[in-house]
Amino acid sequence: MLLTLVSFAFLSMSPSPYVNGVGCASTGLTGDYQVFWNPAGIEGRGFLSTYMNYSGLNYAGVGYITRFSEYRVGFVLSSFFSGNMVQMDENGESLGVFMDVYLVPGVSLAGTKGKLSYGFTLFLPYERVLGYRSYGAGINLGVQYRYGENLTIGILGRNIGYIFRPLVDYKYPLDYEIRFGGAYYGKNNFFSFDLAYPFNLSIGAGFTVSDRFLFTGGYNSRFREAASYQSFDFLTGLNFGLGFNKGILRFSYTVLFMGDMGLAHNIGITVR
Repeated sequence: MLLTLVSFAFLSMSPSPYVNGVGCASTGLTGDYQVFWNPAGIEGRGFLSTYMNYSGLNYAGVGYITRFSEYRVGFVLSSFFSGNMVQMDENGESLGVFMDVYLVPGVSLAGTKGKLSYGFTLFLPYERVLGYRSYGAGINLGVQYRYGENLTIGILGRNIGYIFRPLVDYKYPLDYEIRFGGAYYGKNNFFSFDLAYPFNLSIGAGFTVSDRFLFTGGYNSRFREAASYQSFDFLTGLNFGLGFNKGILRFSYTVLFMGDMGLAHNIGITVR
């Protein structure tokens, strides 16, 4: 099952409602939210906070972006909580409740040289459950190239790393992916796509109204494996988002259709 508590699989998603609002077709986009996705696209500065809930699971993130000389520097902390789960003995009797907790701190560095932007995020995934601990290390590597003022293409390697101290008896790599994507910017809109290995197709779009409202929509084929095959199965993989700017504040909300995992609600607040 997608995004289960196995091998830090939740890292295949972003906690950012902006990234999820375009179906994760964000490899060619730029913005502060990229501190949670493609470090090459990090722009701006300020504080970010995000929260997502689906199927009783909780995924959150906080971040801070600043500048050091000509570089953009980001600090993030993502967390994933399972909620209360019941521990059973071999006879099926309850031994009480427990919670699976994940913490993933990271630091990002991004720079630009001419039309080329590049960046990396180093992160340290950590898990604690029933008194046991697991940890490892990973990196996200991204590059973007700008063609004129309207077109950007990028390539991104995500979750390249290893779990050095596993809960199981053997060490294992993270579920990495390689993404190629692009974005086209119009006057008040943009269109984006990502093609990933292992295979995943994402497409997204957004448009602004009076520089205050941003409406986004996207499709992420990754969620098809969670299709429920019910009457609304055709919505699985679709995402819709809304952003609102007011002074130094930006509020974002995205709803994700995740098949038999139900709806996911994703919110974010940025202070710039």
